[in-house]
Amino acid sequence: MSLNWLFEDLDAFRWQRLFSLLSTDLFEFFGTYLGIPIPSDKLRAITRQSIEAHPSAYRRTGEFLAAEAFPEILEMVKDGLRRVSTELGEAPEGMVRGWVSNVWSGLNGAGFDWFGYQVVFSRWGGKIRHSGVDIFGLGPSKAPLRDAFIQYYIEPIDRFNDQVEQARRAVLSPWDSQILQMARLTWDDEPPESWTDLSTFVDEPARRNCFQQFWLKLVEILDMEQQARIHASADEFLRETGNYPATRRFPLPSELRPR
Repeated sequence: MSLNWLFEDLDAFRWQRLFSLLSTDLFEFFGTYLGIPIPSDKLRAITRQSIEAHPSAYRRTGEFLAAEAFPEILEMVKDGLRRVSTELGEAPEGMVRGWVSNVWSGLNGAGFDWFGYQVVFSRWGGKIRHSGVDIFGLGPSKAPLRDAFIQYYIEPIDRFNDQVEQARRAVLSPWDSQILQMARLTWDDEPPESWTDLSTFVDEPARRNCFQQFWLKLVEILDMEQQARIHASADEFLRETGNYPATRRFPLPSELRPR
């Protein structure tokens, strides 16, 4: 099993914080909205074992990760994936890589494409919900696509935000308190330097996962001509506003599918 892909989509900081988050009891509050492909209770136990086996992955020099932490993070992630394969009887690479690339990669590779369509559909959704204006001109398909957008994107994100607020008020377990401190994750909206707000850390992945669930319905509802119309409108808007790399080809909806 090749693991050369590990740092293609996520850097060491993000892997360390992702493993830390997956090991927490807090993850149960909102994990379902992140599209996790492995039962969260199983993954929680596995990531805890891997973290405990690689304490140097959290070693710091002052407030910042020490140089020796970076190769140890790689070993921690490899160890976690091996444990998944051994304990769950599943080959983890394709499943985990697909999840990481789809949901956690930020603005890397296809992340640019998902982000671009999210920007455009947030604009479309706002206009169609508040004024009834369909900027894509989808005709009779407007209503079912609007309903799918609400059902698979807007409403799940609202529920996710409610769960995050519940998680904020939850009493931390001893493990959660320790690991969030070690990973420099906090509920503070204005975190200190080298720390990350936990709600910000999970917000973008949750939105992307929910948007991808909507996307699966979009390609069922719209024909190729309608998809091409959306693509042309989105491409023009994103180029004009600078929300997409100038040299990157913007894919058609049918070309962009969750892994």
